[in-house]
Amino acid sequence: MYAAATDIHVAGEMFRVVSWRDTHCLQVKNLADYQDMMLKDVSLRRTMREPRGHKDMYLCVLTPPVSEKAQAGVVIMNVSGACRYHAGAYVAVATYLMEVEGKRKDVMQFDGLTGRIEVMIDRQSRHYTIRELIYEMDDSGRVVTMDEVIQVEKTSLDLSVDMLTHVREAWLNARRCYDPFDLLFLYNERTFLTVTNAGHIDRSPLSGAMVHAQLKKQDGMVSIQNFLGHEINGERKDHVLYLYPHAFVVGLMRFVVDPEDPLKEGFWIE
Repeated sequence: MYAAATDIHVAGEMFRVVSWRDTHCLQVKNLADYQDMMLKDVSLRRTMREPRGHKDMYLCVLTPPVSEKAQAGVVIMNVSGACRYHAGAYVAVATYLMEVEGKRKDVMQFDGLTGRIEVMIDRQSRHYTIRELIYEMDDSGRVVTMDEVIQVEKTSLDLSVDMLTHVREAWLNARRCYDPFDLLFLYNERTFLTVTNAGHIDRSPLSGAMVHAQLKKQDGMVSIQNFLGHEINGERKDHVLYLYPHAFVVGLMRFVVDPEDPLKEGFWIE
Protein backbone atom coordinates (compact mmCIF):
# COMPACT_ATOMS: atom_id res chain seq x y z
CA MET A 1 0.00 0.00 0.00
CA TYR A 2 1.26 3.46 -0.89
CA ALA A 3 0.38 6.96 0.34
CA ALA A 4 1.43 10.25 -1.29
CA ALA A 5 2.08 13.56 0.46
CA THR A 6 3.91 16.84 -0.14
CA ASP A 7 6.03 18.55 2.52
CA ILE A 8 6.15 22.35 2.44
CA HIS A 9 7.73 24.80 4.83
CA VAL A 10 6.24 28.24 5.41
CA ALA A 11 8.80 30.55 7.05
CA GLY A 12 10.29 27.51 8.78
CA GLU A 13 7.12 25.68 9.86
CA MET A 14 6.60 22.32 8.16
CA PHE A 15 3.22 21.29 6.76
CA ARG A 16 2.42 17.97 5.13
CA VAL A 17 -0.27 18.29 2.45
CA VAL A 18 -2.48 15.34 1.51
CA SER A 19 -5.34 15.44 -1.01
CA TRP A 20 -8.67 13.75 -0.34
CA ARG A 21 -10.33 15.33 -3.37
CA ASP A 22 -9.97 12.32 -5.68
CA THR A 23 -10.28 9.37 -3.34
CA HIS A 24 -12.88 10.74 -0.92
CA CYS A 25 -15.26 12.70 -3.18
CA LEU A 26 -18.28 12.17 -1.00
CA GLN A 27 -21.26 14.47 -0.88
CA VAL A 28 -20.29 16.00 2.44
CA LYS A 29 -21.93 19.35 3.19
CA ASN A 30 -19.48 20.88 5.66
CA LEU A 31 -15.90 20.63 6.83
CA ALA A 32 -16.89 19.52 10.31
CA ASP A 33 -18.15 16.26 8.79
CA TYR A 34 -14.89 15.86 6.85
CA GLN A 35 -12.99 16.50 10.07
CA ASP A 36 -14.91 13.77 11.89
CA MET A 37 -14.07 11.34 9.09
CA MET A 38 -10.39 12.28 9.16
CA LEU A 39 -10.01 11.84 12.90
CA LYS A 40 -11.08 8.22 12.42
CA ASP A 41 -8.93 7.61 9.33
CA VAL A 42 -6.07 5.20 9.99
CA SER A 43 -4.07 6.24 6.91
CA LEU A 44 -3.88 9.88 8.04
CA ARG A 45 -2.69 8.87 11.50
CA ARG A 46 0.04 6.78 9.88
CA THR A 47 1.13 9.78 7.80
CA MET A 48 1.59 11.93 10.90
CA ARG A 49 3.14 9.41 13.26
CA GLU A 50 6.75 8.29 13.41
CA PRO A 51 8.59 6.86 11.55
CA ARG A 52 6.87 8.72 8.66
CA GLY A 53 6.14 11.92 10.56
CA HIS A 54 6.59 13.36 14.05
CA LYS A 55 4.56 15.01 16.79
CA ASP A 56 5.59 18.57 15.87
CA MET A 57 4.19 18.53 12.34
CA TYR A 58 0.93 19.79 10.88
CA LEU A 59 -1.12 17.83 8.38
CA CYS A 60 -3.24 19.75 5.84
CA VAL A 61 -5.89 17.65 4.13
CA LEU A 62 -7.52 19.04 0.98
CA THR A 63 -11.18 18.19 0.47
CA PRO A 64 -13.67 19.14 -2.22
CA PRO A 65 -14.91 22.70 -1.59
CA VAL A 66 -18.11 23.16 0.38
CA SER A 67 -18.83 26.64 -1.05
CA GLU A 68 -19.06 27.86 -4.63
CA LYS A 69 -16.02 30.17 -4.85
CA ALA A 70 -13.46 28.07 -2.98
CA GLN A 71 -10.72 26.07 -4.72
CA ALA A 72 -10.80 23.43 -1.97
CA GLY A 73 -11.64 22.77 1.64
CA VAL A 74 -8.80 22.48 4.16
CA VAL A 75 -8.78 20.53 7.41
CA ILE A 76 -5.70 21.09 9.60
CA MET A 77 -4.55 18.39 12.00
CA ASN A 78 -1.80 18.05 14.60
CA VAL A 79 -0.88 15.69 17.41
CA SER A 80 -3.94 16.80 19.40
CA GLY A 81 -6.37 16.12 16.56
CA ALA A 82 -8.05 18.84 14.54
CA CYS A 83 -6.64 22.37 14.59
CA ARG A 84 -9.14 25.16 13.91
CA TYR A 85 -6.77 27.62 12.25
CA HIS A 86 -3.18 28.23 11.22
CA ALA A 87 -2.36 30.92 8.65
CA GLY A 88 0.63 28.95 7.43
CA ALA A 89 -1.54 25.97 6.56
CA TYR A 90 -3.43 27.96 3.93
CA VAL A 91 -0.20 29.32 2.48
CA ALA A 92 1.13 25.75 2.31
CA VAL A 93 -1.97 24.54 0.49
CA ALA A 94 -1.78 27.43 -1.99
CA THR A 95 1.88 26.53 -2.61
CA TYR A 96 0.91 22.90 -3.22
CA LEU A 97 -1.80 23.81 -5.72
CA MET A 98 0.48 26.22 -7.58
CA GLU A 99 3.78 24.33 -7.61
CA VAL A 100 2.70 20.68 -7.54
CA GLU A 101 -0.67 20.69 -9.31
CA GLY A 102 0.20 23.62 -11.60
CA LYS A 103 -2.75 25.86 -10.73
CA ARG A 104 -2.13 29.41 -11.93
CA LYS A 105 -4.23 31.85 -9.93
CA ASP A 106 -3.49 35.21 -8.35
CA VAL A 107 -6.05 34.61 -5.60
CA MET A 108 -7.08 31.32 -4.03
CA GLN A 109 -9.94 30.86 -1.60
CA PHE A 110 -10.29 27.96 0.79
CA ASP A 111 -13.08 26.71 2.98
CA GLY A 112 -11.81 26.35 6.54
CA LEU A 113 -13.37 25.38 9.84
CA THR A 114 -13.50 29.08 10.78
CA GLY A 115 -14.82 30.33 7.42
CA ARG A 116 -13.41 31.16 4.00
CA ILE A 117 -9.72 32.08 3.89
CA GLU A 118 -8.15 34.00 1.01
CA VAL A 119 -4.51 33.77 -0.08
CA MET A 120 -3.13 36.20 -2.66
CA ILE A 121 -0.18 35.09 -4.76
CA ASP A 122 2.56 37.04 -6.53
CA ARG A 123 3.77 34.28 -8.83
CA GLN A 124 6.83 36.17 -10.04
CA SER A 125 8.32 36.83 -6.59
CA ARG A 126 6.71 33.72 -5.02
CA HIS A 127 5.34 35.93 -2.27
CA TYR A 128 2.05 35.09 -0.63
CA THR A 129 -0.29 37.47 1.13
CA ILE A 130 -2.68 36.45 3.87
CA ARG A 131 -4.76 38.90 5.85
CA GLU A 132 -5.44 38.80 9.59
CA LEU A 133 -7.52 41.09 11.77
CA ILE A 134 -5.77 42.63 14.78
CA TYR A 135 -7.63 42.06 18.04
CA GLU A 136 -7.15 43.96 21.29
CA MET A 137 -5.64 42.36 24.37
CA ASP A 138 -7.68 42.43 27.58
CA ASP A 139 -6.38 43.24 31.07
CA SER A 140 -5.55 39.59 31.78
CA GLY A 141 -3.27 39.36 28.74
CA ARG A 142 -5.70 37.39 26.58
CA VAL A 143 -6.41 37.99 22.92
CA VAL A 144 -9.65 36.35 21.80
CA THR A 145 -10.11 36.10 18.04
CA MET A 146 -12.71 34.37 15.91
CA ASP A 147 -10.29 31.46 15.53
CA GLU A 148 -8.39 31.02 18.79
CA VAL A 149 -7.62 32.23 22.31
CA ILE A 150 -4.07 33.54 22.75
CA GLN A 151 -2.51 34.03 26.17
CA VAL A 152 0.18 36.73 26.13
CA GLU A 153 2.94 36.73 28.73
CA LYS A 154 6.08 38.83 29.06
CA THR A 155 9.02 36.84 30.34
CA SER A 156 12.52 37.42 31.64
CA LEU A 157 13.66 34.18 29.99
CA ASP A 158 16.28 34.22 27.28
CA LEU A 159 14.13 32.96 24.41
CA SER A 160 16.64 30.82 22.58
CA VAL A 161 17.09 27.21 21.52
CA ASP A 162 19.35 26.61 24.53
CA MET A 163 16.55 27.63 26.91
CA LEU A 164 13.71 25.51 25.52
CA THR A 165 13.55 23.38 28.68
CA HIS A 166 12.69 26.54 30.62
CA VAL A 167 10.20 27.53 27.93
CA ARG A 168 8.41 24.23 28.43
CA GLU A 169 8.27 24.92 32.17
CA ALA A 170 6.77 28.34 31.44
CA TRP A 171 4.17 26.71 29.20
CA LEU A 172 3.23 24.17 31.88
CA ASN A 173 2.96 26.95 34.45
CA ALA A 174 0.74 28.98 32.11
CA ARG A 175 -1.59 26.00 31.71
CA ARG A 176 -1.92 25.85 35.50
CA CYS A 177 -2.38 29.58 36.03
CA TYR A 178 -4.61 30.69 33.15
CA ASP A 179 -7.94 29.69 31.72
CA PRO A 180 -7.64 27.30 28.74
CA PHE A 181 -5.94 28.82 25.70
CA ASP A 182 -5.03 27.71 22.18
CA LEU A 183 -1.70 29.52 21.93
CA LEU A 184 0.80 30.93 24.42
CA PHE A 185 2.69 34.00 23.18
CA LEU A 186 5.90 34.48 25.20
CA TYR A 187 7.95 37.60 24.57
CA ASN A 188 10.79 39.65 25.97
CA GLU A 189 12.41 42.91 24.88
CA ARG A 190 14.21 41.19 22.00
CA THR A 191 12.01 38.50 20.47
CA PHE A 192 9.07 36.13 20.92
CA LEU A 193 7.93 32.56 20.49
CA THR A 194 4.58 30.79 20.48
CA VAL A 195 3.59 27.45 21.99
CA THR A 196 0.38 25.63 21.10
CA ASN A 197 -1.91 24.05 23.68
CA ALA A 198 -0.32 20.70 22.74
CA GLY A 199 3.15 21.99 23.65
CA HIS A 200 4.38 22.50 20.08
CA ILE A 201 6.83 25.41 19.72
CA ASP A 202 6.10 27.10 16.41
CA ARG A 203 9.05 27.42 14.06
CA SER A 204 7.44 30.18 12.02
CA PRO A 205 6.67 33.72 13.22
CA LEU A 206 3.30 33.56 11.44
CA SER A 207 1.37 32.26 14.44
CA GLY A 208 2.54 35.15 16.63
CA ALA A 209 2.52 37.89 14.00
CA MET A 210 -0.84 39.39 14.91
CA VAL A 211 0.01 39.72 18.62
CA HIS A 212 3.46 41.08 17.75
CA ALA A 213 1.84 43.78 15.60
CA GLN A 214 -0.72 44.52 18.31
CA LEU A 215 2.04 45.10 20.88
CA LYS A 216 3.96 47.40 18.52
CA LYS A 217 0.87 49.57 17.87
CA GLN A 218 2.17 51.27 14.74
CA ASP A 219 0.92 51.31 11.17
CA GLY A 220 3.07 50.72 8.12
CA MET A 221 5.57 48.07 7.11
CA VAL A 222 6.75 45.68 9.81
CA SER A 223 9.42 43.01 10.00
CA ILE A 224 8.42 40.12 12.26
CA GLN A 225 11.18 37.85 13.53
CA ASN A 226 10.84 35.04 16.04
CA PHE A 227 13.36 33.49 18.45
CA LEU A 228 14.88 31.34 15.67
CA GLY A 229 15.57 34.37 13.50
CA HIS A 230 12.90 33.29 11.01
CA GLU A 231 11.47 36.43 9.50
CA ILE A 232 8.44 37.55 7.53
CA ASN A 233 7.44 40.99 6.35
CA GLY A 234 4.03 42.50 6.76
CA GLU A 235 2.06 45.70 6.67
CA ARG A 236 -0.36 47.00 9.25
CA LYS A 237 -3.26 49.18 8.12
CA ASP A 238 -5.48 50.18 11.04
CA HIS A 239 -6.81 46.89 12.44
CA VAL A 240 -5.72 44.70 9.53
CA LEU A 241 -2.35 42.97 9.18
CA TYR A 242 -1.18 41.85 5.74
CA LEU A 243 1.49 39.14 6.00
CA TYR A 244 3.90 38.28 3.17
CA PRO A 245 5.54 34.91 3.88
CA HIS A 246 7.59 32.76 1.52
CA ALA A 247 6.86 29.04 1.17
CA PHE A 248 8.81 26.24 -0.46
CA VAL A 249 8.22 22.60 -1.36
CA VAL A 250 10.83 20.47 0.44
CA GLY A 251 9.66 16.95 -0.35
CA LEU A 252 7.42 14.88 -2.60
CA MET A 253 6.72 11.87 -0.43
CA ARG A 254 5.58 8.36 -1.31
CA PHE A 255 5.08 6.32 1.83
CA VAL A 256 4.95 2.54 1.92
CA VAL A 257 2.72 0.60 4.32
CA ASP A 258 3.95 -2.98 4.52
CA PRO A 259 1.30 -5.24 6.13
CA GLU A 260 4.08 -7.28 7.76
CA ASP A 261 5.62 -4.23 9.44
CA PRO A 262 4.89 -4.43 13.20
CA LEU A 263 5.14 -0.61 13.36
CA LYS A 264 3.00 0.08 10.31
CA GLU A 265 0.49 2.09 12.38
CA GLY A 266 3.26 4.37 13.65
CA PHE A 267 3.90 5.77 17.13
CA TRP A 268 4.42 9.03 19.05
CA ILE A 269 7.25 10.06 21.34
CA GLU A 270 5.91 12.62 23.83
